[in-house]
Amino acid sequence: MVQTRARVGVLVAVVTLAANRHRDPGHRRPWARGGDARSHHGRREGHRAPDLVRAGAPRAGFHTLQLGKPGIDFHTGWDLTRLAYDKDLFLGLTWNDLLENANEAIACVTERRPCRASRIVLVGHSEGTMRIADVAVRNPNVRGLVFLGFHGHGFRDLVEWQAYQRPIELFVNPDVDADHDGFITREEASRWTKDFNYPWKDGESRISIDAYTAYLRSNPEYEKAIQTLATSPLYSNGIWERAPIYAQVAHLPIPVLAFTGSLDVMTPPTELEALRAACAEAGKRDCETHLVPGLGHGMSPPKPPRRQPLLDQTEGPVDAGFLDLFTRTLADWKSKIR
Repeated sequence: MVQTRARVGVLVAVVTLAANRHRDPGHRRPWARGGDARSHHGRREGHRAPDLVRAGAPRAGFHTLQLGKPGIDFHTGWDLTRLAYDKDLFLGLTWNDLLENANEAIACVTERRPCRASRIVLVGHSEGTMRIADVAVRNPNVRGLVFLGFHGHGFRDLVEWQAYQRPIELFVNPDVDADHDGFITREEASRWTKDFNYPWKDGESRISIDAYTAYLRSNPEYEKAIQTLATSPLYSNGIWERAPIYAQVAHLPIPVLAFTGSLDVMTPPTELEALRAACAEAGKRDCETHLVPGLGHGMSPPKPPRRQPLLDQTEGPVDAGFLDLFTRTLADWKSKIR
């Protein structure tokens, strides 16, 4: 942590690392072992979600502490045999383990006050947004929440959307069905040979989008992958079937700041819109939301030259304009923290 008198609090970043199948022995660390946060692929160019916090928060007047997940170093790839320092611990983690990991870090900062700062704000990205909301419900030391790529829907519903509805809404309807008549012809599909997969039958010249959706839902690989998630330790004890958290956030007595990219295909803009609606219904005035044009889940634009939001989604580097927006907004928002 950097010692600077101008900083008013500690921004604890609950970083959601990928490869989410996770357990807790009694020797959890308050934060992931390893030096600094890296990108999902370990490359250091630009700013991805963890680096965004590290780059933007100090400029906005915050000290930062970044959390990973017990058992795993910050990502240098996707091979667990290389990046996990305790693979069994990581693969066995439950949702409550991760909440307690955050609570331990908060307790450490509160007790030691290493930066002489007394106010703690949590920031989460993607699935981490739901975790920090859960932590805030039970931990009175949390004085504010910052969401990046807000995730408020129940896991089962969101994952099913990602698997079955997202390809239709974000690829088939706008792009493959070129004449938008509700059918996909072989000719239309031929323009997307590397991206659109369907086992055409002899003599079959077109398929309705409804029939293609049914085909996706019958895919045994999708069913197996979803079942693996549903039965993993992380989503056990009712987490997989949990209700949305929009109202939960809207009734928190602390300020909330949320950013979502307009081209986010993981936690879509409808999540942010539902949060806005819940806050309006609850009369929560300290709920500030930003829908950021042209950016995806990693707060970066789709890959050129095609820039198809789903097929060409990127994990960074974070757009320089968004880094500036994040820093300026966070600096103004800190005045709401009590």
